Amino acid sequence: MIHLTSHMRIFVVTTPVDMRRQIDGLSSFCREVLGADPFSGAVFAFTGRNRKIVRLLAYDDQGFWLCTN
Repeated sequence: MIHLTSHMRIFVVTTPVDMRRQIDGLSSFCREVLGADPFSGAVFAFTGRNRKIVRLLAYDDQGFWLCTN
């Protein structure tokens, strides 16, 4: 479970992302396109081209969480 706190940064990516990407692909997108560190503890929210799927990527010092809804 991802616990959202008041000091946590949340990045909402407005550019559609290929929803076939998994943890490695989304974390490299964070580094290359956003210039953000995926290991920083921030939550990254991605959507697909049709905006029907939302993916959240977060790192919690033990590993990545990838949630799809």
